[in-house]
Amino acid sequence: MLTTAPAAVPLPPLNAAADAVRFAADHGVALAGRLEPQLWVFYQRATLLGRSAPERVTVDWNIRFEARECAAELPGAAVIELKQTHFSNASPCVQALRRLGLRSEPVSKYCLGIVMTQPVRHNVFRPMLRDAERAALTALRWSA
Repeated sequence: MLTTAPAAVPLPPLNAAADAVRFAADHGVALAGRLEPQLWVFYQRATLLGRSAPERVTVDWNIRFEARECAAELPGAAVIELKQTHFSNASPCVQALRRLGLRSEPVSKYCLGIVMTQPVRHNVFRPMLRDAERAALTALRWSA
């Protein structure tokens, strides 16, 4: 049985830096007054629950980043995350992804957004960025 217990916190839209800082302060973040938002990450998400296996899959797509005066997106790419109590290669999700030729790669939407919108050293993030760009190009070829 999957033992995750997500907690939902009602959250109004955070449209301004002041709202984000106020939210952080209200939820116990120390030094919230010194925080300044650097990146907004937008995406659509679908959550799927396993019928024959105790697993949950989230699929994030239409991934878009906004930072101060810069924006970037990953058209056609999706981030698929499989959550299981114990990893199993027999998972229907793992099998389906392998049939598509996809493999597991570590990825952070936040890190991708920062490297795509901020003047940071790319070499640390280069493998993640290259994999994301390759996935987006593959998806575009499939949709053409």
